[in-house]
Amino acid sequence: MKIGITGNIGAGKTTFAGFILERGFKAIDADSVAKKIMVEEIVIRDKIKSAFGVEAYYGEELNTEYIAEKVFKNKSALKTLNSIVHPALKIRLKNIMQLEEKRNDYVFVDAALIFEAGMESLFDKIVLLVTEKNDLIERTVKRDNTSAREVLDRLSKQISPDLISGKADYIIRNDGDIDNLRAETEKFFAWLERGN
Repeated sequence: MKIGITGNIGAGKTTFAGFILERGFKAIDADSVAKKIMVEEIVIRDKIKSAFGVEAYYGEELNTEYIAEKVFKNKSALKTLNSIVHPALKIRLKNIMQLEEKRNDYVFVDAALIFEAGMESLFDKIVLLVTEKNDLIERTVKRDNTSAREVLDRLSKQISPDLISGKADYIIRNDGDIDNLRAETEKFFAWLERGN
């Protein structure tokens, strides 16, 4: 079974994915896969250089700071980057999941932009992590050593959980501490193992 994990920045997706790993399952990080694509696939690299300039790369390495600066402040630039990367990301994730499904009953993908990228059809189930906005901001400021303004800017480019909660198969409220999220993870696995 292929399961997508989604939610805004700071919602706890990475921590949830860590609990999945502790249970012995694979949790694929879609952001890492996307970054690999941007480095490894020459056609993608050329399209990014064409759209954002040669400064998007240091030789063959992605200049993540430059790209982030370009896209997080400009919805049009973000849309351009996503239109270049997301089609290749969908193909790569589908292939990875097919391989992993042969080895595991459950294959998880941590992907903040499942709905924005139109990837929901890749998954049998989608788990949405939701958190109060103030908690999202506080966690992300601390984790990324950034400002609240930057976090709000990034959040403005993501779909509100209110708009996608009806599309998720399971919702985890992550408004407590790490032990609370661990307990919510156990409830999720109990739900999953009941055949939902």
